[in-house]
Amino acid sequence: MNNKASKENKDCIHAEVDCINRLKKSEKVVPINLLVFRTNNNGSNLMNAKPCINCINAINFTLKRKNYKLKKLSYTNEDGEICVLC
Repeated sequence: MNNKASKENKDCIHAEVDCINRLKKSEKVVPINLLVFRTNNNGSNLMNAKPCINCINAINFTLKRKNYKLKKLSYTNEDGEICVLC
């Protein structure tokens, strides 16, 4: 969540963090892959969806708390390519 959004609207949350928050806690460690993508308004082009540092930190913290392990985090870039962050 960017600083502007957090000051204006405390309920603002990025989609990748919302997705992780909705996971149920697991009894055993579950490895997962996460793909974050963004499209233009009509859905015809992929756009940059690289998670911000706040989202990365929130994802890692929440996954650990819920007993998941992030194997791979991928996102779309401004050229519509899929990039791997980790």
